Amino acid sequence: MKLFITGLAVFTAALIGTTQSHAASDSSYTWGLDRDRGAITNEMKQWSANAMKKMGVSLCLVETDYVLFYNDLDPAEATRWTRLLDRTYHSLCRDFNLPKNVNIWYGKAVVFAFEHKTDWVAMEQIIFKNAKAKESAGFCHNSKRGDVVITAYRQRDESRFAAVLVHEATHGFLHRYRSQTFVPNWVSEGLAEAVSQSIVPVARYHESREKRAIAELHTRGSIGKQYFTSQQIEDWQYGASMSLTKFMVRSNRQSYVAFINGLKDGMPWKESLKKNYGANVDQLINAYGESVGIKDLRPH
Repeated sequence: MKLFITGLAVFTAALIGTTQSHAASDSSYTWGLDRDRGAITNEMKQWSANAMKKMGVSLCLVETDYVLFYNDLDPAEATRWTRLLDRTYHSLCRDFNLPKNVNIWYGKAVVFAFEHKTDWVAMEQIIFKNAKAKESAGFCHNSKRGDVVITAYRQRDESRFAAVLVHEATHGFLHRYRSQTFVPNWVSEGLAEAVSQSIVPVARYHESREKRAIAELHTRGSIGKQYFTSQQIEDWQYGASMSLTKFMVRSNRQSYVAFINGLKDGMPWKESLKKNYGANVDQLINAYGESVGIKDLRPH
């Protein structure tokens, strides 16, 4: 069973493979790119302008090859965050063996970053009709057309803010990667947390989340009854998903990438797990449990 291969300890180092040299177009690695990218990007700029007008705010734009970063932050700081977002994108492309300089965004990723939480909450409520904004720190809004719009506010702890940006950008990348097919929430959140921890290792809350989750697993003896089917995992399960993702990558990096590819190609997750790891869900969770010192951990 492939699951018990030991190895790589650091998530990014574990995932990064040799970048393939392909001559294929960007649309070979994503979906919905049937129009000129420049025209799509201009439409996104117009949508953003309309959103700001509706809110009654004027934000500065920092634009890169991949990101439209609207913000009211210090200009030097804003440039630093766009560099982080571009670095995250390039890292994910390497992780999933995409060619250098490929662009899988629908136009570009749109990011709104606010200095104050009240302004961010206002955008979530006015533009996205999100009544739960106060309970979070950032969101990734994905459309069926392909748009990715990320919103966040600048927390006092800048490492937390950086971690949120990377987390939400990973959700956006996964939305655009390969196909329109959604992946289970536990997979998406686990990948977003693991990538965020690897790129922003100084964000100590990742470590505390993981410790809390493992303590919960020891107490419960189970990863949670609705964990694999829930549209939104519980708060404590974010740390468990991150830890489980890192375990799957350590076990076999190539199998993890193939597992995600299978999901994006429409394969049920249990089938993709069996095909790429040679394991069923009970074996996966039992092996993961043993890796964190829990004997006979149950999947439900």
